[in-house]
Amino acid sequence: RDLKPENVLLGEDGWPVIADFGLASTAWREDKPLFSVCGTPEFMAPEVITSVGYGAAADWWSLGVLLCQCLTLSAPYADPHCRAQETFSNVVNGKCTMRVHYRELLSPSAAGLVDGLLAHDPSKRLGSARRPLRLHAFFWGVDWEAFEE
Repeated sequence: RDLKPENVLLGEDGWPVIADFGLASTAWREDKPLFSVCGTPEFMAPEVITSVGYGAAADWWSLGVLLCQCLTLSAPYADPHCRAQETFSNVVNGKCTMRVHYRELLSPSAAGLVDGLLAHDPSKRLGSARRPLRLHAFFWGVDWEAFEE
């Protein structure tokens, strides 16, 4: 529930490693959503901010924000001068605050991946099931079997 650049480190082998599980929850189950509002504002999914209940799809949202920031050096819904309440409003209303929208900066497949991860409806969010994410055009040519070894 707090996936952000500061919590992704590089391991000795050069692969990214997620660190800081301080806000992780072992209580989540598919039939029992979480309701606590926690995390870093610009990485929080709309359903987390609005307290309607959320699950694993909220982490896919955070990955979308993280990916956008890694590819463009900007978070899509917050600039450094935004207060938390402004950021929450931008996320909930889908207001991109980037000077140049990420769709204009990224390849069509990368922009499509970010769009899919930032779908406001969690049930339509890319990544809610592992297979569709792997089939996205951004990952064409990835040998998933070799990757998992």
